[in-house]
Amino acid sequence: MSGVESIVGRIKNMDSLAEWMAEDLVRDSKTVAQNLTKMSESDLNTQVRKFLDAVRKIEIVVKKTKEKEERFDREQVILLKPRIAYAVSRKKDLLPFFQVLDTAIDKVKDSKDFEKLVAFVESVIAYHRFFRDEKRR
Repeated sequence: MSGVESIVGRIKNMDSLAEWMAEDLVRDSKTVAQNLTKMSESDLNTQVRKFLDAVRKIEIVVKKTKEKEERFDREQVILLKPRIAYAVSRKKDLLPFFQVLDTAIDKVKDSKDFEKLVAFVESVIAYHRFFRDEKRR
């Protein structure tokens, strides 16, 4: 079983994404980022930018609803799936990222779950940059 398949399997076994321990999330984001090292920084930025912008917009709404103690709107999170699928259709190297995100999005039920999703996306991007820079040395 590949690293990405193993991550997907573990996420599927979670009741909630909030169960994703920080240590596991960091290790998993590292694994996914290593699978993306074939992509240049500009390719990753170009393909993930719109997806990340959408995540950021939802994040702002989530923070506001949390302050007002309103109900979490899961629909906007589910609608992230077609965005990442579109990015994969344009750049096949994003498939490992998509596989994990697609499964993780299914587990987002509340704002705590969404925070874990955001942390994962940010970590993958950070580790991708790290590994890319390491290759240059």
